[in-house]
Amino acid sequence: MKYIEKSDPMTTEKAIQVINNLSSIDTRINCLVFFSAQKNTQQLPLINPINKGITRIVAVGYDSTDLTKVVGTRGVAVSVPYYWKESDVENVVKAIQGT
Repeated sequence: MKYIEKSDPMTTEKAIQVINNLSSIDTRINCLVFFSAQKNTQQLPLINPINKGITRIVAVGYDSTDLTKVVGTRGVAVSVPYYWKESDVENVVKAIQGT
């Protein structure tokens, strides 16, 4: 993955709207992993894609961000600290695997 600085980045809310409108025709996707470090998540919309092929949603809150209200019943939220450890990565992988 390559990080590119943008002068006008998409907001977290807009990113969720785009995800929610992903084509329902594309069935190659079955798991969505969403990362956010936004501290105030109360006003964010629910991640609820129209693509029902996405059966697993994992929201990773970076820097201990709580995304539990963003994932709803189709997902699981995992929070990792700013200085994450291997055990934090393992927790994210377990969430993706559903274990």
